Amino acid sequence: MTAGVREEPRETVRSRTPRRLPLPTLLAVLVGFAAVGYRLALLFADVPPTNSDEATMGLAALHIARGDGFPVWFYGQAYMGTLEAYLAAPLIALAGPSVLVLRLPTLALYALFLLLSWRLTRRLGGDRWYALLVVAVLALGADRVVKNQLIAGGGYPELNPAGAALALLTVGLCVTGAGARLPRWAAWGLIAGVLLWVDPLILPYVLTLGALLVAWRWRELAGRAGVVLAGALLLGAAPMLVDSLRHGRNPVSAVLAAGGTGAAADWADRLYGGLVLGPPLAMGFCSPGRCATWQLWWALAFPLLLLLAAFTAWHTLRRTWGGPRSVERVSAGVRLALLGGAAGVLAAYAVSNAAGRTPIESSRYLSCLAVAVPALLWPLWQAVRPLAEVESIKATGGRAAGARARV
Repeated sequence: MTAGVREEPRETVRSRTPRRLPLPTLLAVLVGFAAVGYRLALLFADVPPTNSDEATMGLAALHIARGDGFPVWFYGQAYMGTLEAYLAAPLIALAGPSVLVLRLPTLALYALFLLLSWRLTRRLGGDRWYALLVVAVLALGADRVVKNQLIAGGGYPELNPAGAALALLTVGLCVTGAGARLPRWAAWGLIAGVLLWVDPLILPYVLTLGALLVAWRWRELAGRAGVVLAGALLLGAAPMLVDSLRHGRNPVSAVLAAGGTGAAADWADRLYGGLVLGPPLAMGFCSPGRCATWQLWWALAFPLLLLLAAFTAWHTLRRTWGGPRSVERVSAGVRLALLGGAAGVLAAYAVSNAAGRTPIESSRYLSCLAVAVPALLWPLWQAVRPLAEVESIKATGGRAAGARARV
């Protein structure tokens, strides 16, 4: 070797193997594609059948696509926003009006809901297998569930992904703390504002998740973060606010008037329609258009799960109270907020006139109970997971013993 010349080290060539998805993640992807594919096949088969609400939303989308009008509210109402019409308008302008084109945005919203629910479950501390369980439950496609997810203007398909996004942002804001980026606060406010314009059904989730942010992040909200959130909320609710100022309409009065339309239902009918028929119908445990007695088991299981999950979350909060705001504590707080939102949605529906007069069709008002599924099933998974881990350890130990015997 020549003196004074240093030999450069040779570059080592490393074999790169493609990174494989963990098995539960791969299964969740397959389940998600199957769920979306199944619903896409239903759309091509013109299932579920369209109705007058969807025709009205389609008319609004057609007017927007042609530039003939830009309606703020569902025609004939003064409190239901036309977000679905604005989402479908570009597609109608390109492909022409049809039920399929009108429903493509609702299918995309459902796919987004699955993705956000997976991510939310993981951020709340659930492992991949639990996230797979949540996706599998949300992939079920019973009659009422599919109607809620696919019919434009009749099932409020935009509420669930927006609710999951709010919960996911709440986790990030509570964990990140003072260093939280202002765009996250802006996104939270914008989504909340749009939800206030679109429909008040999901308002309980907005209130409970917002209360959690106020309780844990009030210092940030007293500064720039609060200004950004308030500005974004006003921007999201701008269609409602501008229309109210221009025409003197009061959306709150419109909502209250709609809830009291027709003869007042008996309280026994309201509670039966809201608490007994409502949860099984909304979550897909009943036959199309009716609920047999043996199918009402979810009416008992749902409140029990709700109470058990809330107790578990509250116990975790009590155990971690006074310490640093850990991921476990934030997870428990957000789960409790989601469960409180679900209880608020159920209570608001149970006292409404619609629950007593038209419980079968009006059960669509409970479609956003699905937002709370990652929190609702948590205690069941916590009870089952140790058993699964023991079986996994036994199986691993058996394989290791067999390998040693062969050696």
